[in-house]
Amino acid sequence: PAKYPSMMDFDSNGNLYYIGINSQSIFFGNVSRIQNATSEGFTEISLPLEGFSGINSDLVTSGGLVVDKEQNDVWVSLLAFQQKKGQLFQYDIETDRVVRIVDLPSDLGSPVGMELDDNGNVWVADHGTSTFFKYDPTLDNITRFVTSIASPKIYGGSTTPPSAYTLPYWIDKGGDGSLWFNEHTGNKIARFDPEELALVEYWIPSQNRAWTLCPPQATACGIANVMQFAVDPDNQLWFSEWTENKIAKLDASKQVPISVLTPAEVAVARGESTEIKVTLAGSSDFSGEMMAAGTFMPNGALGNSTGIFSEESVSVTSGGSKEVSYTFTAADNLDQGQYMIMLGAGNDDVSYMKAVRVNII
Repeated sequence: PAKYPSMMDFDSNGNLYYIGINSQSIFFGNVSRIQNATSEGFTEISLPLEGFSGINSDLVTSGGLVVDKEQNDVWVSLLAFQQKKGQLFQYDIETDRVVRIVDLPSDLGSPVGMELDDNGNVWVADHGTSTFFKYDPTLDNITRFVTSIASPKIYGGSTTPPSAYTLPYWIDKGGDGSLWFNEHTGNKIARFDPEELALVEYWIPSQNRAWTLCPPQATACGIANVMQFAVDPDNQLWFSEWTENKIAKLDASKQVPISVLTPAEVAVARGESTEIKVTLAGSSDFSGEMMAAGTFMPNGALGNSTGIFSEESVSVTSGGSKEVSYTFTAADNLDQGQYMIMLGAGNDDVSYMKAVRVNII
């Protein structure tokens, strides 16, 4: 059957590695031996599928791929469509074998976009939720983050449905080390700083109502179906709007009107509350709304926990700052452990959020 090649990368010697949508393998291409209209120069590297036993193999597919040129590794993901099953594989090029298999939690069952940060961590977009996450190979652990809640503008300006996900899709790294990804059904382009844990999201003006359940009276509704993108050396991001037959440019060299400062970490007992100070700093005049999302639910909602800002609507002048309090109350039945709350502010064009680690004790 056709493999439907979907993602590729080069190793440090200029050899090609790629995966396919209808494949459970890595494909290696010796570029010097590849010949037109033949399979000459290509080798299939089968991945171990024991973790997907009991699942129809037709549902198991490659998700993402990235080559670690320094460590001479290939990272690839497999997932089983709608089966809540995903794995990451670390393939060692020198020894020609899979040296690590990472079983992902069931709520991260759609690992698609993959990229490496400057410290060798693997970042993955989960195209089944509003989650993106970091896998640290040294510590062998996963840290979850979420986008903002899907905008009501997608749904005609009304409230956002509880089932709405933003579906982070592909990830690419900019020249400054920032990680870029497209929010497929969130209709935004996002930039995440893995050092500062800061998320900037840019709203895409194009909207196609055929791709969202839009109320009849809505004048603006839908998404642009942003798919592949690329970041140029000047931090300009070019992206495709699939259903709109357009390509578009985001000028990320322009300064975002606000930045956000929060504590890095807080602790709170189940059923108790904690106050988190959120400081907004204006690089230009800004008016907008406070925003919060968390890793408690796959769509960024807080679940049975609650969060209240001291002010919902905020304005900051250029060069000025403003402190807003966020009171988070942990649900009585919330599992103990570490979560992330994304806190910040945004307007119709752009938002800025910082991640705060929340330890539930």
